[in-house]
Amino acid sequence: MHWVAGEEDGSPDHGSGRTGTTRPGPALTVASVVREGVEVRLAHADGLAPGLRVRMGGRPIAGDARPRAEAVGSGRAEAATAALRSTLTSLGGGFPEAGVLTEERTSRRS
Repeated sequence: MHWVAGEEDGSPDHGSGRTGTTRPGPALTVASVVREGVEVRLAHADGLAPGLRVRMGGRPIAGDARPRAEAVGSGRAEAATAALRSTLTSLGGGFPEAGVLTEERTSRRS
């Protein structure tokens, strides 16, 4: 894996790609199993340099009302509405921190 030096690019971080100098990153292995609306994702970073972190995201929760969002203990976070829930749980201590990022007006309506 290679990481782009994001500090060189002032564009929005919305998944359309970054420009800039790349630097080597860790080997990242990800396995995902999905069934009936439930996903189990395992990730392993091999060769992660000290001081660097891998950020793993859950599924977006959208609705007319802002979702309930909270860090639930060490390595666990949850976002939920009355009908949907996204939970991130670290197994084995690989992700010691967990949190929820909430944003408003991220989609345009025509």
